[in-house]
Amino acid sequence: MKDNDSAAAPAAQDNPAPARGETATVTLNRPIMRGDTEITSLTLREPLGGDLRKLNSAQIVNGDTDEIFKLLPRISNPPVIAADLEAMPGMDVMEIVGTVIGFFLTPAQKLLLEEMKGNA
Repeated sequence: MKDNDSAAAPAAQDNPAPARGETATVTLNRPIMRGDTEITSLTLREPLGGDLRKLNSAQIVNGDTDEIFKLLPRISNPPVIAADLEAMPGMDVMEIVGTVIGFFLTPAQKLLLEEMKGNA
């Protein structure tokens, strides 16, 4: 019988957690109230593969709010729930939607977008 100690799984430090990637902060025009706490901004992080499970990525990229509302509790800090999002003014929702879509742009697409903004 072989000694399995030499084939043991690598130590945890050999397999670090994946990097979290890009983040963006959205300042809300109308704060969210949680009890006595006023939430004036949300920090969104770049979605990871696991965050996209059971979601339609094409709908997210196309700005489908239903699909983005499902994603947001997974990537927002503090986490937001559907009731928070449904009570938000449209300008806050669209700022969040635009930020989420931005996470899916390639560097070349982001550069092109910045160039277009500069010519406006």
